[in-house]
Amino acid sequence: MRHIPTEQATWISVDGPTTLVVDGRVVPLSTAERVVLAGMVLDRRAGITVEGLIALRWPDDPPRTARQSVQNSVSRLRGRAGLPITLRAGSYRLPAHVVTDEDRLAAAHERLRAHPAEARADMQALPHAPRWFADLPPTHEVRRAADRLQGLLVHGLAEQAQALRATGHLAEAVALARDVRLLASDSEAAWIAEVDLLLTAGRRLEAVQTYRQACRTLPQDHGIDPGPDLRAVERRIWANTDAPSVADGHPLVGRRQEVEEIGHLLTTGRTVLVHGPAWSGKSRLAGTVEGRWPVTAVTVDCRRSRRRPLASIATVLGEPLDRLARQVVAPSVPDLLEDLSRRVAEALDDVTLLVLDDVDRLAPLSREVFARALRDSGCRVLATTRQPGVAVPGRDDVVPLSLAGLGEEEIGALLQVTRTTAQTVRRLTGGRPGLVLLLADAARQAGVELCMLDRLATAEQVPSVIADALLSRIAGLGPHPRVALESLAVAPGSRSTLLELTDEALDGVVCLDGDGNPRFCHPLFRRVVVDQVPDGVRAEADLLHAIGRERPAAAMALSG
Repeated sequence: MRHIPTEQATWISVDGPTTLVVDGRVVPLSTAERVVLAGMVLDRRAGITVEGLIALRWPDDPPRTARQSVQNSVSRLRGRAGLPITLRAGSYRLPAHVVTDEDRLAAAHERLRAHPAEARADMQALPHAPRWFADLPPTHEVRRAADRLQGLLVHGLAEQAQALRATGHLAEAVALARDVRLLASDSEAAWIAEVDLLLTAGRRLEAVQTYRQACRTLPQDHGIDPGPDLRAVERRIWANTDAPSVADGHPLVGRRQEVEEIGHLLTTGRTVLVHGPAWSGKSRLAGTVEGRWPVTAVTVDCRRSRRRPLASIATVLGEPLDRLARQVVAPSVPDLLEDLSRRVAEALDDVTLLVLDDVDRLAPLSREVFARALRDSGCRVLATTRQPGVAVPGRDDVVPLSLAGLGEEEIGALLQVTRTTAQTVRRLTGGRPGLVLLLADAARQAGVELCMLDRLATAEQVPSVIADALLSRIAGLGPHPRVALESLAVAPGSRSTLLELTDEALDGVVCLDGDGNPRFCHPLFRRVVVDQVPDGVRAEADLLHAIGRERPAAAMALSG
């Protein structure tokens, strides 16, 4: 219901059916009188001619009596309503003392500037869903006048929302900002103001949903691409999100900078590819970014698609894999690839971040489906991989981010050990966070202090849990690097292994000494490899040592 300010002596409102109020009494008007009165409000200063009123009253085919009918309507307004309408230079004009909607909006602005505390009262006096000039046809002049009133209203409501925010009335400010956004859905500033108020009120999830709605509404309904100011809102949402604790209880030491960098890149619309060797913390880092992401983030374990077809697609669609498998073999699906791509694209409409963990292991069909679904999607993508340069499906503008190992200070802070012990742990793990934690846990299970790891190199048998932790560092090697490691472990003086010890997985496990001979970076590596050496290799190594260096031909024959 409209608010009618009865304190005004004479005022006219064109919000909905044109209304005339004189001394607090609403004057009943005919259709013709409402059109005439609204026509005079279109341009208060210039007024309106009889021809202009005829065009508004009968846009298509005015009758022969149109001029007389308009003049009669003006006469009735003068007489019955006591409205002294003047005719100057061929145009009808309203008297100066009559108050219109434009006057009321301007007065509300002035009161707000002088007395910000009155914003709550002014808010009740202004319309929140106006229908300007409802009695008039939508001509160019009518639309221009309606836009002028709408602009004044939006500006006034926005100022009142900020005044309410300043006085601590956040709930009312948010409600008012939402009204402003509904009135001006084509204004990027209106969307930004509502999101900022939601963030100030601590309603982060609503802020994200409003931001996502803005990114869809502006281009789809108004043909406006989101600008840098709206993109900056996403960065403020990210900055408003505290990092949650990691599930295993260990803080994410040494990766805070990477988390912030990834968040900044994603919120500016970039695709990020995190690469690093096994146990470098790629999945853990991606999980932390997802945990900080405001809403609607989905993580896909790409390795599953290698074991079971469509597993990655089922994750995005949120469907059981067995049911999805039954659907795609149904005869009603003529084109499997197109159908899956469409369904995944529709699911991604409500996803703000897609994490593709181990993207290089994505199976071929799943890769093609994601490539098609992501091609025109506004969803952010964060991918992880062991190898640099891997393609991210559907994305060309990819920013690579390489993970370095933790430093000695970071390991010391993570494990609460001395610098010397941290140096030993770093040599054994390469600083890879996963291996650091694995080795620390293995030492705890075996009852061995981390500072005692060097002494285990001379032990007859390394505790199995520690051996497994160290062997995880070189797990997954092919047969040739394994043979080279065995040869280096049982025949350290041989240079024949030099060319074979070039696998990237051995970086930090094997190095060259001052004479160019390969050696283990830490004696424990040799110890655990020796423990794993097959009996036949061990026996031949013993025989090789027995023959000695003075019999190189025999040694070569045995090794061959």
